[in-house]
Amino acid sequence: ASYIHDCTRPSITTNWREGQYGLMWWVGQGYYAANGWGGQTIAVHPQKNLVVVTQAESETRKSKSYSLIQEIIFPAI
Repeated sequence: ASYIHDCTRPSITTNWREGQYGLMWWVGQGYYAANGWGGQTIAVHPQKNLVVVTQAESETRKSKSYSLIQEIIFPAI
């Protein structure tokens, strides 16, 4: 448990639109996420007891996976 706490605590301030960076995890309001190339995402929302995993293929770094999680899935639970 202390490992997860340490990894998901913001350690670097960034200009990323959703939050800060921990140890290999992006840290937002109430959740943390690992984002891969083209839409692969693991998003964990402990308060909602929810883990969302997406597998996507995009020709660019950006995909709609992360927006889908933030704007539709998290609010729906």
